[in-house]
Amino acid sequence: MRDDVRNMIHQAFYLNSLTLPNTSGMTAYEVSQRVQEYIRQATPLFAPMEPEYNGDLCDMTFSKLMRAGPLA
Repeated sequence: MRDDVRNMIHQAFYLNSLTLPNTSGMTAYEVSQRVQEYIRQATPLFAPMEPEYNGDLCDMTFSKLMRAGPLA
């Protein structure tokens, strides 16, 4: 039961998706393939963040700098 709870916590906080693979004893090609696989798995977690948070933050910062004058 304790292992089930731990697994559920790992899934809830995306720890199973955000943990980098263990690369000890691998060739550079194997490490590259594992990292690419990690990026493919983690992208859906971070993609929604871009337009909702980062996009608005960048737009707000840019408009404030335009009003202040350093970019004009």
